[in-house]
Amino acid sequence: MTLDPGDRLVLTLGGEARWRVATYPEEILSLRSGDGVAGRFEFLSRAKGEGRIVILGDDPRPQLCEHLGLEPATPECPVFAGGQGAGPPPRPFSFVLDVRVRSAPQD
Repeated sequence: MTLDPGDRLVLTLGGEARWRVATYPEEILSLRSGDGVAGRFEFLSRAKGEGRIVILGDDPRPQLCEHLGLEPATPECPVFAGGQGAGPPPRPFSFVLDVRVRSAPQD
């Protein structure tokens, strides 16, 4: 992703995961806003450079079981039953984006 200084970058990941920014190049971007539940993050490019944004999200299935009053990773949980239910064990999701900010245009 290539940006010019002053450009706004909005990432909307959505889904059921609870997202959080693990790392981003603070020397070239500023995090203007972030909502981990909605999966929406807004960055503003500040200076020339390159870097990587890494956003992590937790697997929502264990929280769903807890919301239902059931222990995650047990046969009683209809969503995730320790290999017997609907899918593999929970693991974090990640979203990675390489960014580059060009130098300001010359007049």
